[in-house]
Amino acid sequence: MSAGVRRRIGAIARETLLTCGALLGVICIALVVGAHAFGITMLVFESGSMSPKITTGAAALAVKTDADDLAPGDVVSVTDSAGRRITHRIVAADEIADGSNDVTLTLQGDANLHPDDETYRVAEADRVIWSANGLGYVISALSSPISIFTAGGSAALLCAIVFRRRSRTENITPSDHHTNTDLVRRGQGTFVSSEGVPSTTELDHDGPSARSVASRLRARSRAITGGAAVAVAIGVLAASGSTASLTTPTLAAFSDQASVTSAVATGTIPDPPVSFVCTNGSFLSGYVDVTWQSWSDAPIGYDYQVVATSADGATTIKTWDVSGTTLPINRSDFPASGDYLVSLRGTDAATGWVSHTGPTVEVRAGGATWELNCA
Repeated sequence: MSAGVRRRIGAIARETLLTCGALLGVICIALVVGAHAFGITMLVFESGSMSPKITTGAAALAVKTDADDLAPGDVVSVTDSAGRRITHRIVAADEIADGSNDVTLTLQGDANLHPDDETYRVAEADRVIWSANGLGYVISALSSPISIFTAGGSAALLCAIVFRRRSRTENITPSDHHTNTDLVRRGQGTFVSSEGVPSTTELDHDGPSARSVASRLRARSRAITGGAAVAVAIGVLAASGSTASLTTPTLAAFSDQASVTSAVATGTIPDPPVSFVCTNGSFLSGYVDVTWQSWSDAPIGYDYQVVATSADGATTIKTWDVSGTTLPINRSDFPASGDYLVSLRGTDAATGWVSHTGPTVEVRAGGATWELNCA
């Protein structure tokens, strides 16, 4: 391969990289402007209850929307009472008769069997207008310190390549324009740059020297490519660094009790089996057994949680974490006589996430220590 062909291939490669970097910078600038000017937020989904349309690891764009413009069927992102961001579909939007423009939203994940336990009063909400499955993993990777360091090094290396001066073009003597056919092709009077690219500039042997013209063109070329190199640096660094500030982690929650972290999580907490049975113990035993089906398709680390509450569900009496499929409940577990509810949920020990409340049974506690029966 001749030197001229190699130089031309190198020039094409550099121009391609510079163009891509400049485009990347424009995209990042557009995201920043959109975020501030139009209320656009980029969301990264950390769980999968909006599956199958929006899966774990998806990314989405959401635009801030007044409550009056929200309707059932919209996917919105709101903040719950604990300060966690929840992104679910609206199943009901009810006006509040207090003179405000606020509405009460009832949300439900597409993969959930029931609406969220909490309703959300909002004056505005982030409405999802576009989503792409898997893109959140890319954004998370670009936001990592390693990616930022690598991008900075790549940008610096590209700038060094662009600004590198070839010794051959820097050491031209005044007499070279008479003899160097790489710069001047006599007869045609056409200037040929050090990159081997013809110029339409007509050169007169008696006019400005070929060297002075070449020098000016090289200076202009370095200015253009230098500016493009800066665009590359800005583009790459912005793409990797600004994503952390432009994106918002959101929980498409299987439970409002789940925690959100800054990394994209891949686990989900399905609801427990629907079979949940209460069986009385032996005579005067003072306990009942609650049992449920084992679930062969349960994820690794999936356990169960049994919760006893007051009859109205407002007060939690006791919670049991269970790895098996049966639990004896004693009369001594209840503070007073009366009726109580016992429900089943799924849990994940690694994350502490809890599923939506599953099936429920009722038990009745008497005044004596042996009086506990399935209602």
